[in-house]
Amino acid sequence: MSEFEITIASFPDKNNLVADICYENIQVAEISQENKEMIIQIYCYENKDCWEFSLIDFQKAIEKAKKRLIEVG
Repeated sequence: MSEFEITIASFPDKNNLVADICYENIQVAEISQENKEMIIQIYCYENKDCWEFSLIDFQKAIEKAKKRLIEVG
């Protein structure tokens, strides 16, 4: 799972903190908790037709991001 990196951040257009999920230093997804529900936004990358990585590693990254967001939020 070393290609995934989780960053907790604050943005002016969001009421709460968000967890960014990056893969090989490119943002893949963002998890936010607005209106008491966790939402994931999955981003496109202009130079790729699609993202491809291990499902298990991506699930682990999502869970890690969710856990960190809960801990700091």
